Parts: sequence; structure tokens; C-alpha cells
Amino acid sequence: KVPASAVFGVWDWSMPGKENSGAAAVGESLLADIASADFIVAADPVVDRASQEAFLVATKALLGLSGGPPLARNLKEFVVAHKHQQSYCISGYAAPTTGARPTITQADECQRCLFRRVLEDEGIKVTPWHRTPSEFQHPFVECWSLSPGERR
Repeated sequence: KVPASAVFGVWDWSMPGKENSGAAAVGESLLADIASADFIVAADPVVDRASQEAFLVATKALLGLSGGPPLARNLKEFVVAHKHQQSYCISGYAAPTTGARPTITQADECQRCLFRRVLEDEGIKVTPWHRTPSEFQHPFVECWSLSPGERR
């Protein structure tokens, strides 16, 4: 609906308060777009400890949990799509053999996700974001809504 708009950009999580090459168009400010954003989506931002630390710095800056005002002043929803990885945030899952029906027995391990625990420990509230339609559900992919919470 008018006057809605969308801006897509690459943002360096490790330097959340600095302008970088992520601006949507030459001469535009990505930080200005972030400041006025109602809705921000991060798609699978964490794959290892370094990316998790960089994302945590940016998330705290967006939400105003880093000692300054929030970078995203108008934010109503911050959604993160996260695919749990056996090599990083959960353990115990072995991929099925070729042609076999998937036998995922460790899906309950997702509740013990290292990434989620780190976010919560840093005072970020992690809640499920809407119910996923059954045709798109995957036992190792979750969509979360992030908001300021209480530091553990």
C-alpha cells in the first residue's frame, strides 16, 4: 500500500553505527533507512562464533541495548530467520542417507540453540514469529522476533 516502501542493503554487522557500502543507492544513507525502518529482517545471519559476535553487536545497537539510543528508532518488528546447524549452534544431528526418508531425531535440540541462548543472555527477548505454514515448515529453521528484554 502507498506510501509503503522497502529498502534492501548489505550491512556490516560488526560496525553498526558507521555508514558503509550497504546503502541501497549511491548517495542514500543506509543508517537513515535503518533509523526510520518499521520492519527489519535478517536472513540466517549466524554461521559461526565470529558472525554471531558481529550480529550481537548490531542487534544490541538496533535495539538500544549497547548504551546509546536505538539505531532503529521506529522499529516495530525485528525478524531473524535462523537455520540451526549441527556444526555450530546444536549438535547430534546426522544427515540421512541418500534416498532415505529424513529421520530427524534431534529436532528438540533446537530449544538448546547456542545462538538463541547468547541473545537471551545479552538481554534480547527471543520469541517465535508467527506460525509457519505447514508446507514451509522445517524442523531446523525458525523465525524469531527479537526485542529488548532482560539481561540474564
